[in-house]
Amino acid sequence: MTAVAGRSAAPQPDPAPDTIRSIVGAHVRQRGGLLPALHALHDAFGWIPPAAIAILADAFNLSRAEVHGIVSFYADFRVEPPRAPQIRICRGEACQARGARAVRARADAIVAAGTAVEVADVFCLGNCALGPSVLVADRVVGRVDVAAIAALLLDATATSRPAGGSPTPASLSAPPAASVGASRSTRVSVPADTAARSVGADEVAAALGDLGCTVVRTGSRGAFGLEPLVEVDTPNGRVGFGPVTPADVAELVGSGAFDGAPHPLGLGPVDAIAEIAGQTRVTFARVGIVDPRSPADHEAHGGLVGLRRALAMTPAEVVAEIAASGLRGRGGAAFPAGIKWQTVLDAPGTEKHVCCNADEGD
Repeated sequence: MTAVAGRSAAPQPDPAPDTIRSIVGAHVRQRGGLLPALHALHDAFGWIPPAAIAILADAFNLSRAEVHGIVSFYADFRVEPPRAPQIRICRGEACQARGARAVRARADAIVAAGTAVEVADVFCLGNCALGPSVLVADRVVGRVDVAAIAALLLDATATSRPAGGSPTPASLSAPPAASVGASRSTRVSVPADTAARSVGADEVAAALGDLGCTVVRTGSRGAFGLEPLVEVDTPNGRVGFGPVTPADVAELVGSGAFDGAPHPLGLGPVDAIAEIAGQTRVTFARVGIVDPRSPADHEAHGGLVGLRRALAMTPAEVVAEIAASGLRGRGGAAFPAGIKWQTVLDAPGTEKHVCCNADEGD
């Protein structure tokens, strides 16, 4: 269900066919390029214009019915111009359990009173540990309660959506940098994954940088209740602080907490935090330690060693080692990976495809 109130936006002209062809053309030679082309169109216009269906069909040698079927299957693709800024509230079970019904009811009441925002449902944003979660344009915002949704709706009316961009809700914006500063040798790590960003990690990182810290973006260690988790390098290892808000940053830096002074947000050595100390990590051993966008950082921490070893082995040897390791899938079935890999190896043909369900939403 969707609720819209306030004055409707003026009708938007359909994008010119040549503009559509130019966007689609960038993906024609890309394998499986239809979905990337649809996303590019949606990012550019905020919807999929009717004229795009025929252009996509011709470009990818499909029928118009096939293209329309794909567009209509995914709720993320709009088939009409947006009438107002859109906020989508997660109604997946995890968010429902954390109060999403009340958030949606509050949003509907605000819209009914005249706020020109389109409110819709979305089922699972993959941010279950930090729900209720809300999608504002392209940004996931977590820990949204009935008070926060009012601020997000107000922000949405005041923020114009740039093509392919994401507004920053005022509730997550960092305050102006204070006069106190840290030494450039103060190296801090702040997660850059969707979960941490949904509760202000980008704004925390920006505020730390403004105050003179050397900020490295990492991945979340999975202790989501502590996000944004700020880790400070010390001679005795990393020390954690969290959850840190943008408003906390100036006081944290100015109080000497990064140099060992006690602080209410202090968590002590990161490896000794209860949520982390009890874990045995294998494939996620480097998460929270390396910058996931840096191949050099990955390699400096032992990355690519296994890949290079595997490339020197035969396919059968690789599968045998995976089977012997006992590696299993992370889904509820915990299916042995070795059996799957062996099945693919034994399948006839030189080109093989693996269908992977990458979202176990609810």
